[in-house]
Amino acid sequence: MKKRIGFLYLIIFLLPFIQLFKPTMVQAYSVPDRTSVYEHAPKGMKLNDFVTAPEYYTNTKTNDTTAFKSSSKIIRAGDSNNDSTDIIQLLDGSSTQKKQIGSFWGTVKDSNGNKTYNYFDLSKPQEISVWFYGGSKVDGYDGFAFVLQNDDLGDQAISRSNGVPTAGETLGVWGGGTPDNKTTTTKLSGASDGIQKSVAIEFDHYVNKTAGSFSNSVNDYLDYDKFSMSNPGNIVMNQLKTGHIAWNYPGDTATYMENSYSLILNNYFYNITHRGPVQNNSYFTGYDGLEVANSETQDPRNGWRHLKITYTPPTTGTTARLSYLINDKFPDGTDKMQTAQDSKTFSIDISKLIGTSDDKKVRWGFTASTGSPESSIDDLDMVIEKMPSIVDMKGTSQITDVTKNSSKTLGSTKELSTSDGDEIKLEQKLAYSGGISESGEIKATVGLPENVEYNGDANGVIVK
Repeated sequence: MKKRIGFLYLIIFLLPFIQLFKPTMVQAYSVPDRTSVYEHAPKGMKLNDFVTAPEYYTNTKTNDTTAFKSSSKIIRAGDSNNDSTDIIQLLDGSSTQKKQIGSFWGTVKDSNGNKTYNYFDLSKPQEISVWFYGGSKVDGYDGFAFVLQNDDLGDQAISRSNGVPTAGETLGVWGGGTPDNKTTTTKLSGASDGIQKSVAIEFDHYVNKTAGSFSNSVNDYLDYDKFSMSNPGNIVMNQLKTGHIAWNYPGDTATYMENSYSLILNNYFYNITHRGPVQNNSYFTGYDGLEVANSETQDPRNGWRHLKITYTPPTTGTTARLSYLINDKFPDGTDKMQTAQDSKTFSIDISKLIGTSDDKKVRWGFTASTGSPESSIDDLDMVIEKMPSIVDMKGTSQITDVTKNSSKTLGSTKELSTSDGDEIKLEQKLAYSGGISESGEIKATVGLPENVEYNGDANGVIVK
């Protein structure tokens, strides 16, 4: 799809509103350094070899395997002044490299075409939860994306432009970007430059809405979204705090729109359509929205934000449900106010990922980038709280009056009436829900009913 833009009309009409409603953000308090944030990271998993973080990205046109140095790495427990959990660095706030791309994927071992290990099974319910630290700058990194993908490039899947890994507005997942953020006289194919056979939820810190023009040959327009005076809700510029959450298929031609202006030759720049954009309440950086006295330093634990992804497979056909819940709780487990949270559920077509194949196993992971003209270098780190590969057990508690042959499951509204002298049986059941890697020893604390006589063995053990 191609369109031309009436720049003069838009500038004259929008300028008064931009000046009138432009927000002012003030950050008077001091923030902890990254070392302190790492020391206070929430409890998460030690990753072993469950995830893969590429060190370099390949130029797929020249086959240069070290074309772009990744900003991602795994910081093992004990290497970060935190002995309890591993941390994945996606973007490096201490680097001088302006343009950064990072990613990590669940490790998939493929033998004779059979995916094994830390895959994402589209035929079963799945849940992934992470804690992320988005640095301390209000004007920080570009953003990140959660991605399900079946790209032939595997863990080398990343946004590219004519083979070259491309940072900035692409968030590491979308096509349509250029390495130098400039318009191009050669048409791009955004669909083939994005991660193939994938679906992505973007958590975009910026609205990239600067169009290429005669006086400014910039390709920084990816978030411009079908502006229409009759349908103003579709313009991403109206999203709260400029940041937005949306989703689409990065390898789908329909995701991208081509724009151009003409000098001697046409100059092309691109934008994407956003499915389900929201006016999000949540913050993507570490400390904005949390007020403390000017003389105080922020609690480093407040820099970590929670994100949960939930997947429900199709009952029939290929339409599944994908949900996110962001910024729902503090690291100590207490809930945040509803106004600080965002959640959304939407339908995805899994045939976009697997076609007609019976193999429902795909990769899962996150990509991130920075390098748009107005973004800056900042940290983005993640701690994994839950992922598909680890065995997931669901527990239920049941009490049975054996004498009366009547049972009650914990949480049900049914009442269980017992009499003095009745034989009572208590059962704690664990059922396999998903995952392929052993969980290790499972320990549970069980509350026992009062006013019941417990006859244990010689060692006092009353249950096995």
